[in-house]
Amino acid sequence: PVPFSFHWKTDVAGPKATVRLGAPFRQFSSRLGHEVPCDWCRPFSADGVGSSSPIEVAGEGFKVDLVLQVDKEEGPLFQTKTLTFLPRYVLCNRLDVPIELGQAGAEAAGTAVVEKDGGMAVVRWLDESKDRRVRLRLLPDENRNHEDWDWEWSGALSVETVGYTPVKVWAARRRADGSPHVFNIMVHASMQGAVKLLVVHAQGQDPAILVQNASKFATICYRQAGVERDLQEKAAPGECAGFSWDIPHGPTVLEVSFEEDGREVDCSMKCNMDKLGVFPILRPGGHAFKVSVTARGPSKVLLLTDVTDGEPSVFRLGDAAQVGEKTATHYGLKLAGIGLSIIDAKPEELVYISALGIDLRLARLGEWELTRLMLRAFQVDNQTSLGAPVLISQGSVDSEELDRRGEEAGGL
Repeated sequence: PVPFSFHWKTDVAGPKATVRLGAPFRQFSSRLGHEVPCDWCRPFSADGVGSSSPIEVAGEGFKVDLVLQVDKEEGPLFQTKTLTFLPRYVLCNRLDVPIELGQAGAEAAGTAVVEKDGGMAVVRWLDESKDRRVRLRLLPDENRNHEDWDWEWSGALSVETVGYTPVKVWAARRRADGSPHVFNIMVHASMQGAVKLLVVHAQGQDPAILVQNASKFATICYRQAGVERDLQEKAAPGECAGFSWDIPHGPTVLEVSFEEDGREVDCSMKCNMDKLGVFPILRPGGHAFKVSVTARGPSKVLLLTDVTDGEPSVFRLGDAAQVGEKTATHYGLKLAGIGLSIIDAKPEELVYISALGIDLRLARLGEWELTRLMLRAFQVDNQTSLGAPVLISQGSVDSEELDRRGEEAGGL
C-alpha cells in the first residue's frame, strides 16, 4: 500500500484523483521526438465507499480496463479509505496446452501468451477502431502433438456476456481424409467481485452440443448457419460428436444435410438448437429417418434415427405444415410473485423490485404462435434515505380491467 493525501485546494465537486501507468511503460511523443510518461486517466472520485468504478489507462499503443474499489478501514484507521485497482477483464487458461490471446481484428498489433494449467493474462485493447472482443488459438506444446496442426484463431468472443459459451478452434490443415480437424473448448465468463473472469477449459463428457447419428444408412452433415459450406462437419452412421459454435454469440442454428452411400441427397434443413422437438419424418433417398433436438443433462442433442415399419406414414419436408396444423401445444406459468433485492458491498439494500401476479401463457398451432404475459403489480422501491421511496409503480387498473384488456388483445 502507498499512502496518499489530497491537496488542500480541491475541486468544487469534491476532491478527485487520477492515475497512469508507471515504469517501464512509456509512450512516444511525436511533438517532442522522444519517449514521455504515459497519459493520466480521467479524474475519479474516492468518496463512494463500497463502490466499484471502471477506469481506463493507456500505454504505448494499448489500453487496459481497470476497476477501482473504494473501501474503508476499521479499527485505528477508521478514517482511512483504501483504493484498490484491479484488472477488469482477466483470462485464465485451464487447458493442458498454452493459448494465445488477442483482440479480435487486431492480432497483428500484439498478443499475449497464456500458459497452460492455470496461466492468467489481462485483456488489453490495442485498436480502438475494433470491437472489444477477444479471440483465442492453441499454441504448440512439447508434450502433445498440437504443433503439427498450426491452429487458426477462434471466432470473436464478447467479454461482456456471462455464462458458458462453447467455442471451436480450427486447425489450418485438414485430416488425411479431407475432413476438418477441430478442437472444442468451453469459455466460462463470471463476475469475481468487480472483475470479469474468463476461464477457458476443455469440454468434458457432457458438451454443450452433441450430434448423434443413430442411423444405419445416412451420414449427417452439419454446420452453423452463416458458416461456409466447406467447413461443415460430418457424423457417420453410429458416430456421436461434440460441436461448438464457429461464431460465438451468433445464431444457434445448425444447417443440416445428408449423405447416403457417399453421395449427397437432395434434402436439407435448419435446426434451432434452443428449441426442443421432433421434425417430420424425411425420405430423401432410399431410407426414411427423422431428426430431433432433445436435452440430455446439460447437453442439447441433435439426433438422427431411422424410421421403423411401425412409424406413421412418411412425410417430406414440404408436408411439414400439414403435420403442424393437426397438433397444438399449450404452455402456462403462474407465479404469486418474484422479488429482487439489489445490495452494495457493505452489504446494504439499495433497491427492491417486486413483480406480483405473474401469468405467462403460450400456445402454438401449426405456424401460429400466441403469447400472453400479465403482471398484476410491478414496483421498484428505493431503500436508501435519498430520493423518493417509490421509483416505479403501476397505474390504478383493477384485476377485472386487466382481464378484459387481455381478452380484447387475443389472450388465451
